[in-house]
Amino acid sequence: MAITTTDTSTAAKKGKMVVGSDVKLTSAKAQADENQFKADFNSLIKQGTSGSGNEKGLAASEGFMEKYSNSFIRSSAYLAVVIVSDEEDQSSKTVKEYTDYLKSFKGNAGLVKVYSVVDVNNTNCCQSGIATGSERYKAASNNTSGMIADIRQNFHGVLTEMGESIINLLDSFALSHAPLAGTLKVYVNDVETNNYVYDSASRSIKFNSNSIPPVGAVIKVYYVK
Repeated sequence: MAITTTDTSTAAKKGKMVVGSDVKLTSAKAQADENQFKADFNSLIKQGTSGSGNEKGLAASEGFMEKYSNSFIRSSAYLAVVIVSDEEDQSSKTVKEYTDYLKSFKGNAGLVKVYSVVDVNNTNCCQSGIATGSERYKAASNNTSGMIADIRQNFHGVLTEMGESIINLLDSFALSHAPLAGTLKVYVNDVETNNYVYDSASRSIKFNSNSIPPVGAVIKVYYVK
């Protein structure tokens, strides 16, 4: 895990990693000391309000990948982008251009998820100097079958729900597209199985706990999109 900000006012700032976030916010650190991990996250996430007022979260995600993809991305792992903002995204490109760029790092586009914690109900409407709304962030989440949550809700609950959603992806298999009802067929080592559930929200299949394929198994999924 790593953190960046929505400030892209200079090339150097666009997608720049918050120092220490990639070292302190790892799965190994979380497993070793969960309380310390939470404390570090709480400290690192507080970046203040002194940056550019033109918030560009989607452009920042692009900048992060431009700077760090070679060392940060694993081909078989999910790429989860969590955006927290109380303003509308003001990036220059279309939402699809940004989500397509993120998907370009994965052979399976279903491995990319954008989670948006945003001003869902547009409560900042009409305040001076604030770009109201959250439609672009919500569109990015919808484009990737991610989650959308309200920044005005209990923040602990929102992040916990998103964290659980991300953890659930670890033993799931992403699909590039939503299958047409009744067309999904799953094979393990060329034998068809029904020991799974399909989660339409994350567009993935999850095997039953007593039917998880063994290491090295060949899994094939067929469907009509």
